[in-house]
Amino acid sequence: KGVLSKGVLFLFLFYILTSSANIGLTAFAPIYLPSIYGVSVETASYILSFLLFSNAIGTLFGGWLADRTTRHELVLIVSFAIYASLLILVGTGLASVVLVIVAFTIGGFARGIVNPSRDMMVRKIAPASALGTVFAFVSTGFNVGQAAAPLAYGALLDASMDNEILYLSALFMLFSITLLGFSRKSQNRL
Repeated sequence: KGVLSKGVLFLFLFYILTSSANIGLTAFAPIYLPSIYGVSVETASYILSFLLFSNAIGTLFGGWLADRTTRHELVLIVSFAIYASLLILVGTGLASVVLVIVAFTIGGFARGIVNPSRDMMVRKIAPASALGTVFAFVSTGFNVGQAAAPLAYGALLDASMDNEILYLSALFMLFSITLLGFSRKSQNRL
């Protein structure tokens, strides 16, 4: 029952969506940033480093925040709404390179904040006797997203739709927010 409960399945889908959003940004940045902003691959990798470093800092802050709130869903919703908005801005191709760096830094930080609250949500719904099993099952969603989403991103690149990579990542984040909303309604009915 623990692994196949509705809450666990929602979080499994949430992990798929969030990893699908993340893989598009990180794996393809050295391709789409030069195309959209005319920077070198080296500069694109440098910009990506800002995102990844700020993600680590955001995770540390997110751990502190997760210890001080019980509204973990709200933390995820706000963080992903900020990040998705920034990705849409960058996807327009109208931002300066400096603004792209700022957007990726803030977005990476916001994405990092999500990690501890997400894990607290898993811990909250998992039975004590199956905590490891539930974490393992839900974490498998990362692999599913990282395996499937690159097919969509690759198709966008093949069609010279580089801006849409950012839009698709933002869409995956918005789907994550929607899924959290459905999950909360479902839990409130129980």
